[in-house]
Amino acid sequence: MSKKVSKGAIGELLSSTKNAIALWIQVIDCNGKKNQSQLSTQIKASKLEKPLDDLTKITTLMHAHGTKLGIVFKAPIPEENYHACFKELEGCVKTLMLFMSLFKQLVNEENKYSHLFIDELTKAARSLLSAVQDLLAEMEKELNNTESTNRKERLISVGKIWQACKNIDDDLGEGPSGIIKKRLRETNRLIKDADQEYEEWLENPSTENYDNDLDDAFGIESEKGDVEQTEQGDNVVEEGFLKYAKGKASKLRMIRLLIVSLNKSIPSSRYNVRYARSIDLLDSERVRLAAIVDDFVAAVVYDQDMEEAVKAGELLQKQALKIAKLVSKLNEGNKLRTGWLETWQRKFTEEAPQ
Repeated sequence: MSKKVSKGAIGELLSSTKNAIALWIQVIDCNGKKNQSQLSTQIKASKLEKPLDDLTKITTLMHAHGTKLGIVFKAPIPEENYHACFKELEGCVKTLMLFMSLFKQLVNEENKYSHLFIDELTKAARSLLSAVQDLLAEMEKELNNTESTNRKERLISVGKIWQACKNIDDDLGEGPSGIIKKRLRETNRLIKDADQEYEEWLENPSTENYDNDLDDAFGIESEKGDVEQTEQGDNVVEEGFLKYAKGKASKLRMIRLLIVSLNKSIPSSRYNVRYARSIDLLDSERVRLAAIVDDFVAAVVYDQDMEEAVKAGELLQKQALKIAKLVSKLNEGNKLRTGWLETWQRKFTEEAPQ
């Protein structure tokens, strides 16, 4: 015969669970920060041989817990259901404790999985805890409600738990390889926009100050309003600068080609230090590449500053080659992929026709 559970006992368990989750969220938010050690010492890391496989099992359990809690905590809750409510909540807490212990192990072994991968899992883990937090708040309301309710908030919170579990499963399925590919697609969109702006300017090059467009947008009248318009010829770009700009157009197109092709050139996820370091380095280098592309386009299109354009152009060339060489290193042993990247590097370093 099951032990009788009181409404007060369920309330106490709800309260202690909320406090525990608030602490766990702090631990996750402090991941990588100086005060991480003080909070994380309260969580003992697991020592599982295949933690990623076990994490998949835990998300399956959390999906089920969310569903069952949404069902049993529906007002008015009869006294005979108190035991079921308590046991289901207790099971959810135990699963969350396993989840945090496993999460701590993954954080401790970041050098094996990559910062990029752990960072994505960290975001997904926080979303799961926040979703459970929301459900607990709704469960408290249902526990103390003596009338029948049809609260959509409870079901919405359950749905958030399902989505958070799915996000974790998606990250596990993609691994570092899939995540870096998503980041590279983001980089490609940024470079594509910059390249289109560059090409449009080449079709109609002008020294006109683009800040005037901003002035018009904010209703600021130009100080030149009463001044006689300058001759149209004053907006013509200097011939030497235009020749340089046209010569670099092919470089931007080749960089776009490289970034697009990398989706097929990133090898499958491996969980070792060498692969993890390479993935993290590629992530930081692709961010820097996008920033240099922006600097180069701004120097040409907006500033028409030859010195800055040449400087940014040289950095751009070095950065693009750095990424190509990095991905070649990731594909050591794969002659098809390394061969294509070597061909790209050779063509990219050829002087553009003047």
